[in-house]
Amino acid sequence: MVCLWVGGRRWKQSRRRYKRAAIAAARRRGTQDALHRHNAWVHDSPQIGQAIYSVSWIEGRQVLGASAWGEQVFYRLKLRAFSMWDPAALRPACVIEECDTDTPIGTLQLSAQRAS
Repeated sequence: MVCLWVGGRRWKQSRRRYKRAAIAAARRRGTQDALHRHNAWVHDSPQIGQAIYSVSWIEGRQVLGASAWGEQVFYRLKLRAFSMWDPAALRPACVIEECDTDTPIGTLQLSAQRAS
């Protein structure tokens, strides 16, 4: 950012203050998003939600024998970030074509593992 005005400051607030406010807002939104995802897991399946959040991020990374792919699966599972979207029905759905049921995402995860 460059101040084009001559003879004084264009903004009353310093750049540092704007950056701090932006960082604080981003952290607040991140915390709210994580809480929303946790509540979605608990609402979908209390047992899965409790199990996922009983394992911390550090413990999940320290699992012996876990590859980078395994860490990514844990990350996506904990953040509820699996891409299971049915573009035809415009809703979360199972990625397997034979699966034609309306079930929660946690159940879809287990069904997909059993089907493959």
